[in-house]
Amino acid sequence: MGSYLRAARRRRRVSIERAAEDTKIRADFLMRMESDEFDFLAAAYVRGFLRSYARYLRVDPEPLLADFDRRFGFRADTAQIIAAQRRSPSSRSKGYALRRGLSS
Repeated sequence: MGSYLRAARRRRRVSIERAAEDTKIRADFLMRMESDEFDFLAAAYVRGFLRSYARYLRVDPEPLLADFDRRFGFRADTAQIIAAQRRSPSSRSKGYALRRGLSS
């Protein structure tokens, strides 16, 4: 995964510093991803960085994310589950009813 990202960046003739500036991802994080070191942050953040970096490099992020998930066993964390529930219309009305002390 890392060598693929590095090769894609080099094909675009972009330095790590420029990629960091353009993506707003720290240069040391980009270097670690390009070195197959993905333990620098929680998996949810690393997945987001992988997606953003791949898009910046104009490569499909999905195969990279699938590989990341296979290698590191990504699972949705509690914050992601809560955020997804908040976006669903049925949970919003239930949450409102619960906050107001009403039964659903």
